[in-house]
Amino acid sequence: VAERNLTLGEQYHPGGFQVSGSSLWVPVAENRPHSTARILELDAATLAPRSSFTVADHIGAVATDGSGVVLGANWDSRRIYRWTPSGELLGVTNFPAPLAIQDMKWMGGVLYAGGTGLGKEQGRCELAELDPATLAVRRRSTLVSNICYTREGMAVFDGRFFFLPEDGPRSRIYALDGDSLLGP
Repeated sequence: VAERNLTLGEQYHPGGFQVSGSSLWVPVAENRPHSTARILELDAATLAPRSSFTVADHIGAVATDGSGVVLGANWDSRRIYRWTPSGELLGVTNFPAPLAIQDMKWMGGVLYAGGTGLGKEQGRCELAELDPATLAVRRRSTLVSNICYTREGMAVFDGRFFFLPEDGPRSRIYALDGDSLLGP
């Protein structure tokens, strides 16, 4: 229906994005840590640019509540930024969880984050439910499978999680029941 090139010089690496209302929010970064990124707000139907702002860090995933806050996780998710939709920095949280977030989705009062473990937990594929206000981990689950579902993109819809773990021409989408993933 629509196509748009989002690259700008060295900023060619898109990250985890979110649709909120009629907007699509997507980070486009240089493909290296401690670099730069642009956070784009596009019309979800036409992909026409609505707004953008530049960040002096690699942002690999964004999420928004749709009413005034945009979150962005940096390369290894050691920092999670909080901005207004126009790019005014509201704060930075040092994220202590050993999770390199690949994608985030803010749904109502819940922030879902999928990624891979860091440090002693390197390589573990994890899904976490975070408090959007404090970024504290409410629940988390290690997804045990021969496939690392949380290595790339994810979507949440109608109580189900959809994962796109592969990066290439034979990519597949997996649908998993949300209740069974995070438990009580």
